[in-house]
Parts: sequence; structure tokens; C-alpha cells
Amino acid sequence: MDDITTATRGPGKCSKAGRLTLDFANIFKAFIGTNYLAAAFNFSQSGLVLGAIGMVIIATAAVHCCHLIVTCKKLAIRKILELQDSNNDAALNPTQLKLRKRIERRLSYGDIAWVAAGQMGLALVNFGLVVTQFGFCVGYYIFLGNTLSNFFPLVEETISFPSVTLSPSITHNSTVTPAVTSADNSHVSFSGTTMHSVTKNSSSFDPSLHHSGPASMYYIIVASLIPIFAIFALLRNIRQLGSSSLVANISVLVGYVAVLGFILSDFHVSDSIELYRWATFPIFFGGVTAGYEGIGTIIPIESSMEENRKYYPHLLYAATILFTFVLASLGILGYLHYGDDVQQIVIWNLPVDSVLSYLVNSVICIGILFTFPLQNFPVIDIFEELLFAQGRICGPASVEQVSTNDKKTFDESSPLLNTSGEIQEDKEMAEILEKLPVAAVIPDSVSAWKRNMLRCFIVILQAGVAVIFRNDFAYFMSFVGALGSTTLGYIVPCFTHIRLGGQRLGWPIITKDVAIILLGIVGGAASVYASIVAIINNASI
Repeated sequence: MDDITTATRGPGKCSKAGRLTLDFANIFKAFIGTNYLAAAFNFSQSGLVLGAIGMVIIATAAVHCCHLIVTCKKLAIRKILELQDSNNDAALNPTQLKLRKRIERRLSYGDIAWVAAGQMGLALVNFGLVVTQFGFCVGYYIFLGNTLSNFFPLVEETISFPSVTLSPSITHNSTVTPAVTSADNSHVSFSGTTMHSVTKNSSSFDPSLHHSGPASMYYIIVASLIPIFAIFALLRNIRQLGSSSLVANISVLVGYVAVLGFILSDFHVSDSIELYRWATFPIFFGGVTAGYEGIGTIIPIESSMEENRKYYPHLLYAATILFTFVLASLGILGYLHYGDDVQQIVIWNLPVDSVLSYLVNSVICIGILFTFPLQNFPVIDIFEELLFAQGRICGPASVEQVSTNDKKTFDESSPLLNTSGEIQEDKEMAEILEKLPVAAVIPDSVSAWKRNMLRCFIVILQAGVAVIFRNDFAYFMSFVGALGSTTLGYIVPCFTHIRLGGQRLGWPIITKDVAIILLGIVGGAASVYASIVAIINNASI
């Protein structure tokens, strides 16, 4: 995750204003992905007023927990160095001062949780990362497959008769008897079973009409994406993908402005607007929580800020306020305009016969294409460590089987970290750093083909899951948010804060932390249940 931030900052020097702008862009990018495109559908699940209230609560909890995890980082460093006052640099000897600065740059979210709660804390963070990052990648497959198959349908069965008007009410994949009115107003009817997409009197996209069995374009597109994403997955250094984040950021901006322009150009309030929908509100909770996906990258971003670290709280608040505005504006205006007809992804409501719509969809798809490898790297790292690190299932069983180049050596004249991230410092620093679950080094003795096979398998597995949930983008992302994002965003930060701060926090702070933990547990459980029910019901339609 640190490499992601380093890649976006770049090696060159820039002015203070330029560095602040870049730091702000990094924080904003951490939060905004593609889930903002499902905001309007999420509001259709909550109702207008309940959704607005829920968004304020979720946004407040999310930004507070982002700030909290940085506070936990300071507490963790104090615990590592066994200091009474982590802000008193005068009390530090030269070795401790040097060590503290190095740890500030290298400490990860998992490290902080490990210091607070041991293996359980680290396991919670890894679980949340795998669920969210794996789920986001599956969501990208679903989005690309449905969006591209809409513009390049494999089979389109158009029913037309001279001087005849078809009733627009046709149920997919079921026996139907549509009414047909001829030019002389005589009534004609026919029966049949529709197995392919049927042209209706509508210019917007209904994904439920665009999968036609195993031979549909959706499956072909998903399959064609596998080798592209597999090539990205074979890259060992994420810095090689630094420029891709710029493309992704531009696509997000273009997509937001264009979609908002489409909505406002012919804006009217739908008749199907509701203010409260308690039954499906948990789906809103999971979907919006998944939208605030930046918690996993906050620590490396804060670590990279160096001289601007004191401005971090202000930049964080500004970025989250801007993101909340993007989410709320697109969600509220999209729901007001389309009502119950809003699609799971709002761009699927855009007219398919518009050149501008083609361009908007193309730009967003390109952005997602380049975002995928960045999201997939944490999943790959975690599974490689589980399988190939020393003592793991497919890794060397003992120290003797690890090559000399793989071992961490300590030399009093060497720097704390070498270019590979290995610890090489004096014994006092080494003893302290051994307290941390340093990212495992994959031994050179592990064959490259084994690692490549695992990476390709992960990409194929994500595609397989996308095939299963091809019509359930919003519900699936709600499930991911309820299970993974609540863990990373609400539960772990507050639990870690309580563990590291202890009684010194005071009962009001502890009560607040417990309340947010309960919000994550109860809200997440309800959202998981509601999402599963919605997926099952949607599959039976």
C-alpha cells in the first residue's frame, strides 16, 4: 500500500502548495472509486429523507474513524518504544528519535492492529482487506461486463410489424402475451417465450434484459478481461502502475460531471419518490459504507505526507466533505429524477443511442480498467504471504531452507531499511522492530511460476464470482461493504483505540468508540442479511 502512495507522489520536488494539492488528491482518490455511481440506487433503497440522514451518520463515522486510526498509529509507536509521552522528542535518545521517524513512515494498518490486539487484530485487518479489495475487483468485472454488453449486444431480437405498436411491458425470460395494436385499432395478441434481449420503447439500459444464457456477450466480455487483468497481476512492483491512478482519477471526474449533466439537462421529479424505506435501508447502509473505501489507504497516505503531516486532519476533512457532496448530489438528484426506475449503476439509465453516452461510458470503463490492478495488489500480497512465506503451506519449512539473500541481517553501519524494505540496523533497533509483524519476504526459493499461478487463479476466481452475480452489482457491493468495509472502517479503528488507549481515554470516549463498534456490527449484520435476501429474490425473477 505504501508503494501506491509513493507512485502517486513521484520522486520529483514541487512547491509547498503543490505538495498540499497532491496530498489532498491522494486522500480524495482513496475514497472515490466506482461506488459513487450506485448512489442513486442506494437512495432508492432508503428513501430520500432516511437516506440523507443515514449518509450524514455514515460520513461522520467514516471520517472520524479515519482520523482515529492515525491517532492509534501514534499510540502504537509509543507502545513500541515504551514511551510515556510520544510527543516529547526531547526525551528521546538519538537512536529512539531515528527509530520513531522510520516507524512513522513504515507502519501499516495491520501493524497497528497487531500491536493493539496481536494476531487477532492483524487477522481482522487482513480479513477486511481481502473482502473489500476482492469484492471491489469482482464489482469491476460486473460493471464492465454489463456496460460493454449493453453497447455491443451479441443477440438482439427485435419484434416489429408494419404499422404496429408493441406494449412496452415484457417480462424477461418468461412466457408473455404482449398486446399489439394495429393501425386500424383492432386488437392482436400473440404468445411466446423470450430468451434474448427484446427491444422495448426505452432508450435506457436494463441489465436484466442483457444476458441470454451461456452464449451472451456478458460472458464473452468477462472472459476477455481475464488475460488483461492477469498480465497486470503478474507485475511485482505496483510502482509500475503509478500513471494508471491518474487515468482513473480523470475518469471519475469526467464521469461525475457528465452524468450530472445528463440528469440536469432534462430534470424532473419522478412520481415514485418515497421519503422512508426502512425495509431496504440496510442495503443503503452497506452500499454507502462500501463507498467510503479509503480507510485501508489512510495510513500509507499519512505516512507519505512528511512535512505536511500537520495538515492531515484538515485535508482529510476537506476530502471527505467533497466526496460526500459527490455521493449525495449524484444520489439525491439521480433518485429524484429516475425514482424507482433508477438502475443499479446510474449510467445504465443514460440513453444508449447517444454519442455522448458512448463517450462517457468508454471513459469510465477505461478508468476502471486501470483501477483494477491497484485494488488487486493487497489481495495478492496477503495470499502470497499465507501460502509462500517461511513455514507456510507452500513455503520453506525452516530457516535452513531460506536462501541467504532472503534473511534479514543486521549491521551497525547499514541503514534501517534497504531498497527491498528489509530491516538492517543496530541490535537495539532490531530488537524493537522485531515486535512488529514485518511484511513477510517471499523467499527466492519459491518458484516464480507458483506465484504466477496463484495470481492468475485469483483473477480467474474473481471473474467466476462476477459471472454468478452479474445482475446484482448494487446488492453484491452492499454485501462487501457490510462485511468488509464495516470491519475496516468502524470496528477495527475503535477497537484498536480502546486497546491502545485504555482507561486513559475516559469513559465518554470509550462509550463513543463502543457505540461506533455496535453501529458496525449491527448495521453490518442487518446489511449482510438484507443483501443476501435481495440477491436471492433477484435471482428468482
